[in-house]
Amino acid sequence: MLHFGLHGDDLAKTQANETLAMVEDAWARSFMESAGYGPSEQQRQDLRDSLDRVKGAGHLVADVCVAAATAGAYQDPNLTTCLPRHLSAVGAAAHPISS
Repeated sequence: MLHFGLHGDDLAKTQANETLAMVEDAWARSFMESAGYGPSEQQRQDLRDSLDRVKGAGHLVADVCVAAATAGAYQDPNLTTCLPRHLSAVGAAAHPISS
């Protein structure tokens, strides 16, 4: 996370995204707490690939953060395995069976 603290053009050169960095950090911290060691660079890249697939799908940032923390606890870089459970609760609240 060397891009924190940079300003202007220097920050633009990193192509960093604060939200994606926050999600990756939540995943990595959860991973480390459950595994006792940090994720490898390949696992981090797999997570970034998963984020690329998820970020255009209209998910709420809060749902992605929860999915990242959950996936990290399982040492799983694929966020999509954790998103449906969280989104189904949101969908159920928005469309109750009995109205």
